[in-house]
Amino acid sequence: MPRPSVAEGDPLRIVVGGGGMLWAVNLAWLARLKPDGWRVVMDEPLIEGNSPLRGLASARGDGVWLGWGEELKKWSRGEWRETYRRPSGQVDGAINLLEDRQGGLWGGGYVSGLFRITADGRSQTGGRSVGLRNPSVLQLLEDTEGNIWVGTNSGGVLRWRPCAIGISSEESELAQLIVNSLIPYDGGFFLAIHGGGVRQWRDGRFSRPFWELGPSHSSWPQSLWADADGRCWPQSNTECPG
Repeated sequence: MPRPSVAEGDPLRIVVGGGGMLWAVNLAWLARLKPDGWRVVMDEPLIEGNSPLRGLASARGDGVWLGWGEELKKWSRGEWRETYRRPSGQVDGAINLLEDRQGGLWGGGYVSGLFRITADGRSQTGGRSVGLRNPSVLQLLEDTEGNIWVGTNSGGVLRWRPCAIGISSEESELAQLIVNSLIPYDGGFFLAIHGGGVRQWRDGRFSRPFWELGPSHSSWPQSLWADADGRCWPQSNTECPG
């Protein structure tokens, strides 16, 4: 798949948006994949002041959320639609973003825990006080029931329902507490465990690890992707299975 031909520089991030639309972004442009190929939809520098782009996530409907050190903006239908300030204590640093079905925007940083900005602009924040065993957030996912799942670095996975329910390695037999990736799948989700292979959550429990066969690096999945046929594709630092 070619990168945008009219823009310079490789993509920093790629996400799948509403309707399966593929978006790519770097510090100089935002592009989307259309039937006739990549099309740059915005080519103004994506730098706010001295702050480079810190996060990217799909928006519900048509568009994407972009995050900087202090601001979060939604780009949709050719223009900026929403702008929020990152809550106090949540500025700077890389950020993972998720827009939930109520229109709330969730964010999580590597050291600052969680925040949620409601559709009317009110913000809520939380770390260990809301159940995070480690306030380092690596992944955010909303499941089919509207629960928010939070994958952390060394703190396991946490479910917000709407109160937090933490699931540690001792309770679930997870080999590691570093959750690199979460994707929805068949009423549950798959999660990639750093050093623990790939496991599935369904019907209130985790499956046995799989994709652990063969070379040892197969136990270190970095990201997951589900295709249109419902198959889950894991990828490691050195291996992308076919």
